[in-house]
Amino acid sequence: IGEEPDPADTESVRVRLLNVAGEWRELDLTVAPLSADGSGGFAGFAIDVTERERARRQLVEQYRMTEQLLDAMPQPLFLTDANGDLQMANRAWVEWLGLANAAPDGTDSVDDLALVHAVIGKGTDEVAAQGPRSWPVDLPRADGGLRETLLSKVPLHREDGHVVGVIGTMVDVTEFRQAERFTERARRAAEAASAARAEFVANVSHELRTPLQSILGFAELGRERAPDAQRAALLFHRIETSGKRMLKLVEDLLDVSAMGNPVGRIELRPAPPATVLDDVCEELRSLAAGGGIELQVRIPSELKERPAQIDGARYAQVVRNVLANAIRFAPAGSPVEIGLVDSDGQAIVTVRDHGPGIPEDELEAIFDPFVQSTRTRDGSGGTGLGLAICRSIMRAHGGFVIADNHPRSGAVFRIGLAWSNAATLAQEPDGVEMPAADGQAAAASAAQPTALDA
Repeated sequence: IGEEPDPADTESVRVRLLNVAGEWRELDLTVAPLSADGSGGFAGFAIDVTERERARRQLVEQYRMTEQLLDAMPQPLFLTDANGDLQMANRAWVEWLGLANAAPDGTDSVDDLALVHAVIGKGTDEVAAQGPRSWPVDLPRADGGLRETLLSKVPLHREDGHVVGVIGTMVDVTEFRQAERFTERARRAAEAASAARAEFVANVSHELRTPLQSILGFAELGRERAPDAQRAALLFHRIETSGKRMLKLVEDLLDVSAMGNPVGRIELRPAPPATVLDDVCEELRSLAAGGGIELQVRIPSELKERPAQIDGARYAQVVRNVLANAIRFAPAGSPVEIGLVDSDGQAIVTVRDHGPGIPEDELEAIFDPFVQSTRTRDGSGGTGLGLAICRSIMRAHGGFVIADNHPRSGAVFRIGLAWSNAATLAQEPDGVEMPAADGQAAAASAAQPTALDA
């Protein structure tokens, strides 16, 4: 077993023995003399520590693997005891604080020590008492700059719930904070530019309206006073026509200015969309007839009196604009089909022409201000404001207006909003601000082709 023990002392040694089953066992063997001079012999006993040693080696190996795993983590992590003393830190934590040569329980300089205590000591008592917490912390970088860091801590509990330490992690949020600051500055700049643009458009539009109205008044007066002078009457008529076009542009600019800022209001009242649709069709029937276009209107009898919450004038403006566009681009002798259907609780007006249609990649872009389809950039498409105004009006109604191409030919526009229910009719409607943000994507996607399109 080993050397003969000194008779004056008790000896303990670790031995490995091979038992009869062929297994190696580890024993702690203790031997003591029975007499002072050792003449009485020795007494001893052995304890089998094989399983304990196996468990100890497994625990050491597990601890080593955990240590390696923590060191492999790119995120700094550290552990303190209940008193706030550092117990363990991974490699990333040491490198972040510039302590590459420091041991977990010490640092290379007084400044390093102060930095370590500032990090591990921050909010430790609060975390132990109240639970997980996070703080922004600025840490020095190797180049002398500051690293914006989010320091997070969570309490470490025993099985009985007693707090025995705190686990802390750090995340570098420098780039995120910089991106937030850049985004905020860009947002403020965009808002200022938008406000300046809207104010400019509103001011210029108001300034233009007064002289235009005077020009129109004098043109109308001249035309009425020169009924027999055909050349003069023609000139006055052209002046009046051009003036009306300019006045329409000014009014569109005013609408865009009002809807781009939450100052425009609409008044929602229960009214049948079918009535508005009939009125607009009668209003534009002569315009259609002048181009050889037939308006084919289909409104089911059960929808004639069914109400929805609408601003009659604004809703008519949308229908009028869409229908006028359809008449403008419909080939001579072709029909423009208008219908009203009930689709999943929504009143949907469909307007289809048999014209050139809209390029697929422009179906959404044509609703942006000052954007026209490539097929109408010869000037026949107007200013590019009409459809943008229509979409703003429908959003203010909680509805939508979308465009599509018919499988056979032409474009199909759908104007939709919810029907009124009993609860809605019982309420007194108030004015609604014109929103500038998207709000009806879901409603638009719910609009499906109707029987009119088949």
